[in-house]
Amino acid sequence: MIMQTGKLNKRVQIISQKAQTDDLGFDTLQDVVHCTCWASIEPARGKVFYEMERKADTEYSKITIRWRPGITHDMKVKYQNHLYDIDIIVDPYMRHEALELYCTEEIRGQDNEQQ
Repeated sequence: MIMQTGKLNKRVQIISQKAQTDDLGFDTLQDVVHCTCWASIEPARGKVFYEMERKADTEYSKITIRWRPGITHDMKVKYQNHLYDIDIIVDPYMRHEALELYCTEEIRGQDNEQQ
């Protein structure tokens, strides 16, 4: 399977959290951009979709990016005003060409039919 780079048409940010001390001396977690890259975003389908816990207010997506080290489950993917939690990270065929990130996005306060 050859990666089709032309399908990577969304500019996304991979967000991690970094512990920092605020002005009052309290430790807080700050969102930090780990990297910015091109990705494809599509609905999760098939076996992975049905194995994930299905919630009515949750959208499931597969986000494909070029392979890069250091992507972990505690990171998030941001695309425009959407924020995705990374649930599963797959390196297809262990070839280090692409990463498939199976993600969930909670939809809060929106009518799902308007999307």
